[in-house]
Amino acid sequence: MRCRLWISAVFLLVAACGNITQNSNNGTLIESHPSGANSPSAPETIARYGERGPIQHAEREPVFPKSPMPQHLVVVDGQSLTTPMRLLLVSLQGILAKTEPRLYFNPSTLPNYDSIHEEEGLWLTEMENKWSVTAENMSDPWAVLDRFVDEVQGYIIYDPDMPQTINVATTMAGIHQALIADPDLAGDLAARGLTLVDDLRGRFTDNVDLYTWAFQELWPQSNQSIIAFLASDLMPLRDYLIAHNILTMQLDPHHWAERPLLDTILSSTPQNIPVLGWPLDELLGVIIFSQHGKFLVVTDMVSNLTAHSGLTCQTLTQNHITEWPNIENKIYVSFAFTDGDSMSYLNRWMAYWWEDPAFDQIPLGWEMSMAPVDLAPDVIGYFYDRLTENNVIIGPASGIGYVYPNQYPDMDTFLELTHTYLGLAGMRTLWIINDDLTLPDDLANRYGLELELLGIYIDYWPTADKCWYLTSAGVPVLRSRYTYLVGPEQISNILSDAAIEKEFLYPDFPTFVFIGVNAWVTSPSIIKSYVDQLDDRYIVIRPDAMFAAMRTAGEQGLIP
Repeated sequence: MRCRLWISAVFLLVAACGNITQNSNNGTLIESHPSGANSPSAPETIARYGERGPIQHAEREPVFPKSPMPQHLVVVDGQSLTTPMRLLLVSLQGILAKTEPRLYFNPSTLPNYDSIHEEEGLWLTEMENKWSVTAENMSDPWAVLDRFVDEVQGYIIYDPDMPQTINVATTMAGIHQALIADPDLAGDLAARGLTLVDDLRGRFTDNVDLYTWAFQELWPQSNQSIIAFLASDLMPLRDYLIAHNILTMQLDPHHWAERPLLDTILSSTPQNIPVLGWPLDELLGVIIFSQHGKFLVVTDMVSNLTAHSGLTCQTLTQNHITEWPNIENKIYVSFAFTDGDSMSYLNRWMAYWWEDPAFDQIPLGWEMSMAPVDLAPDVIGYFYDRLTENNVIIGPASGIGYVYPNQYPDMDTFLELTHTYLGLAGMRTLWIINDDLTLPDDLANRYGLELELLGIYIDYWPTADKCWYLTSAGVPVLRSRYTYLVGPEQISNILSDAAIEKEFLYPDFPTFVFIGVNAWVTSPSIIKSYVDQLDDRYIVIRPDAMFAAMRTAGEQGLIP
């Protein structure tokens, strides 16, 4: 699990709430109110994203390297393997994918297995049904290796006493098409005619020594358009890193000796390239990546990325609510799920909530990474195929990758890349996170106008600032009122606080409440349980409809 662990104060007030439900009618979202409630003055108008025209996949170079198309996959139970065998077969998976992905783990090779949120079987079914990929199961890991051993050039022994050598061996495995081997497996590999490419045991004094050597010797032979930071005990993602010769490391930004090397490596690699994986410290890590012009795509727990990324890209479309003709003097409320910028969340968790009994019973927004356009067409396509009129997909923090915009040196290029992938993913809204919890007016205008956004959501927690406003250029902005690390029980307080706020501060104006719930712990059913308690002071609508309503309110002078 990856959660935002740096949060400001919790704001709690007390009041009472009531009841509202939603349904759809003839393809248009209509709110139906209980007895005594007023109906909205007009239904929303739904419009297709298409001002620029669709972007064709063939017309652009993918930001994220794609593997060859998989045809037939050998499926292995990743949980049945010892840790050394997992690492050995994950490296084999990466080597094979250089020519064609042929190995797939189901269940995955995650060290902390969670069967409830294990979705690799679901994605395999998607591949079979939509891309005609075939599969067979094999249970003996050595038989799997024997089947493909002729495509392996040797093996690299990592140092068990220095776990970070696994990352360096990962980079070397891609360059040399060599397996990553625990010392205890060396005899079995040699017996199969494989030769020792390198032995990393006892050669390095510390991580600085290790990664200094790796950067000097391996970076020139590595993929120059992408890098990775990954915990040494994680097996997922390594197949993709090996297949695409990606420099893999993990340095501590708090360590007196490792931090200078981290800055040196990041300043010596190109700007405007993705960082895959996950840093040791989210806040400081993303600050440093941003300062050096790198954007993070959270993928540390994504399995089988060689197979996912080999699938042909799909055309993705969704409907957006772009007009809300009439505004009532009500409290408008919308909910959205955070953390979809993490592919580790998308691949393992989100589908579980889409099977929740309350899914599609209330309007919801879902933050989603753009990277699966290239890296996992099956995963992102699964969700787009199941979109209904009560659901909308929101662009991720803070664009094509996770950055803090006020730290990023080349926003021109970053926004250009983001603009392309917003079009490919059919997204017209975006969530932005800044390390200082701000969104300067000029930055909001750049995002809104250059990316042709309907509006912007900001942060995963509230501040003392007003949580809804229009920028000087008329771009609608909504700040989440949900404090990220506090559980969903706060929703009741948020809604009752909104009633107090309206009664005493804005009695003559509509108000807008955006609640970005912690997606790891909040189900649609939990949200619905609070929505069902609301009375006719509230109107619950989709997050993109909030922007349409705000624009109308602004035009009518109803945003103070």
